[in-house]
Amino acid sequence: MATETTHIVVNPAAGGGRTSRLLDRLMPLLRRYFGAESTLLVTQRPGDARSWAREAALRGCRRMVVVGGDGTIHECVNGILASALPGTADITLGLISTGTGCGLARSLLLPNSLEAQLNVVLEQPARLLDLGRMVRERDGSTIYFVNECQIGIGAEVVRRTRHAKKAFGGSLAYAAATVPLLFSYPAPAVDLEIDALPRATLPVTGISIGNGAITGGGMHLTPLAELDDGYIDVLVMKAQSSLHRAHGFLRVRSGRHIESADFLYRQVRRLRLSSLLELPVAADGELVGVLPVRFDVLPRAIAVHCPHQRTSEQTYDNIRSATEEIGV
Repeated sequence: MATETTHIVVNPAAGGGRTSRLLDRLMPLLRRYFGAESTLLVTQRPGDARSWAREAALRGCRRMVVVGGDGTIHECVNGILASALPGTADITLGLISTGTGCGLARSLLLPNSLEAQLNVVLEQPARLLDLGRMVRERDGSTIYFVNECQIGIGAEVVRRTRHAKKAFGGSLAYAAATVPLLFSYPAPAVDLEIDALPRATLPVTGISIGNGAITGGGMHLTPLAELDDGYIDVLVMKAQSSLHRAHGFLRVRSGRHIESADFLYRQVRRLRLSSLLELPVAADGELVGVLPVRFDVLPRAIAVHCPHQRTSEQTYDNIRSATEEIGV
């Protein structure tokens, strides 16, 4: 049993309500693992996790356990960073993944069972992870993301799965939202400014910004991304025919899509995206704004209990030729 006070955030709406159905089983486990003195918040509405995480950080919280999906983790991380305290990496996060997409849990190679994930929190030392940082230029506000951001088609998938019941599980829910869009989503022009490269304009179906390798539903959109390497990985989905889009979608689960000329892939430290259209942006499975936005990396910014092993299933050398140029 844990000896230090643990602050626990539970989102019963995570996983399309799946977490609420697990509460009878979860609550005794949480008390047994973290002690009766642990503090517990069961969220009631969006924003609760962020507010509570901020307050816990200001009160001197040193360990927080998040029970929910990528969106709940996203809120808690942004709450911790909003406390504006130095040394927020001293707050360790434990993750009990009960969401729909489970992108971060997959990127971290967390085990599937609740008991095994609880054991990771107690037995695995915390690993310092980078955070992606996004600045919305319209209002100057800052949003941090742990696993990934999506612009264009990916953000539209997030919008559609938010309103779905997700009764068939994460992978099927995301596939059901994605497949129709492969044949209908446009390819608007987007201005890209990547590190010190000249600005370029490309027609794109979507752009994925990966801190982790795997997104919701098990898609390996940025398969070379490492959560602690000081980079964010950028995948640009160029304008393609419907047939090429469908073929690329089938290869995304293995990460082999980045070998195709239909995609551009690069590891970067800074990125700015803008468009004449108000293209939506999603972060960690949550809609967070529209272009224009700027991205960079906050290295080793948050400590998370997880297996200490590389997340990519492929090495950089294996497909280096596919990542050498952005093509702009």
